[in-house]
Amino acid sequence: MEGDILNKVLEAEKAIAERVKAEEEKISLWLAEQKRVIEREKEAEVGKLEESSLADVDEARKTAEQKIAAMVEDAAELDRLLSTLGDKLLARIVRTHIDRIRPGKI
Repeated sequence: MEGDILNKVLEAEKAIAERVKAEEEKISLWLAEQKRVIEREKEAEVGKLEESSLADVDEARKTAEQKIAAMVEDAAELDRLLSTLGDKLLARIVRTHIDRIRPGKI
């Protein structure tokens, strides 16, 4: 009788060990699949971020080009206006500004 009980306990332990091993294998497979899924999602997200960054850089470049073009236009207009002033008037304007910025003058 004791031998029967011992055999039943050993069989139960063996069955439990087999179930545990089977569950560990299932968990291992599940974890590997989840890792693959996460890697794919990460790669997709990195791709989106790279595209977004490139678009941001392109937009910043376009904005800078527009600002530079506007500055060039403003400078050309100022040059045109200054070229219409007579030399004496221009010299007087320059002297006024120089007097304002010369050290010791307030």
